[in-house]
Amino acid sequence: MTDKQLEAIFKALDEGNPQQAKRLLVPLLKDTPGADVYYYAAHVASERKQALAFLRRALQEDAFHTGANRLLMRVEQQGMEAVKTTPPVPPGGRKRTPSRPVLTREEMLQKRQRIRRPPRQRGPIVLAVAASMLLSVTLSYTVMLLLGTDTFIINPVAETFGGEAPITDYNGTPIADVGNPAELLDLPAALSTDLPLGATNATGDVLRNGLLHEYTFRARAGSSIAVAVQFFSPFAENVFPNVAIIDPDEQLAGDRCRREIIIDAQTGAAFICTIDISGDWRVRIFGRDGASSGVYVVTAEGIID
Repeated sequence: MTDKQLEAIFKALDEGNPQQAKRLLVPLLKDTPGADVYYYAAHVASERKQALAFLRRALQEDAFHTGANRLLMRVEQQGMEAVKTTPPVPPGGRKRTPSRPVLTREEMLQKRQRIRRPPRQRGPIVLAVAASMLLSVTLSYTVMLLLGTDTFIINPVAETFGGEAPITDYNGTPIADVGNPAELLDLPAALSTDLPLGATNATGDVLRNGLLHEYTFRARAGSSIAVAVQFFSPFAENVFPNVAIIDPDEQLAGDRCRREIIIDAQTGAAFICTIDISGDWRVRIFGRDGASSGVYVVTAEGIID
């Protein structure tokens, strides 16, 4: 794979020629896939499931890929319409660099005033996670000391002392190749427990590679619930693709749960969910080495819009 090949694919997509882009992508997907290749493949995907799979593979290759992060969120919320309306970014995940306009003196002064405005107050998501961190600091610190070694050592040691064996495949497919295992509703949870609403009811655990943890919270239709998962671990750098919210009808929450950022876009995952069905909702977290394993806290809290 060369920069010239990627530029040619980008140019084809940018000029509205997806068939040409697909022809150029086929040999790269077979021989030299990478974050950009998977990202551009999502732009020529035929269905939502395929686009999501390509985008998640892109983020496994490069968790900071601007285009893949942005398009994944939009496809999850809007479906394939997002692929049609979101222009591709150039190779390397860079944003387009527009020409810089010449500002008048008055515009410069207005811009400086905007910059000097006090920062926006943090919302309930961040406050809830802050409370969770305080409640869990002792647990986090202790276990982080234990996690000073690689997870390939942690899993065998845990199994020796009666811990669950990690899940390695799903219906014959390596679990590492599954986009978001937390969305597989028949995947068994190593931990399943209740999560009462409220920041003071924050809880947490240690999630090992290959295991699934599940928390159930009760919500009433018409309310809004803030759900937050925050890792304190050197093995958690891409949490969003390994967390799922499930409604009482055993359906993925989808665009009913809007993504939010807690501390950063890598180590945590937060959602503001519009509850349209009363009952037991679940947040599922899958442990993936280097992406979502180690110490974490989770909380669910009712909010006022």
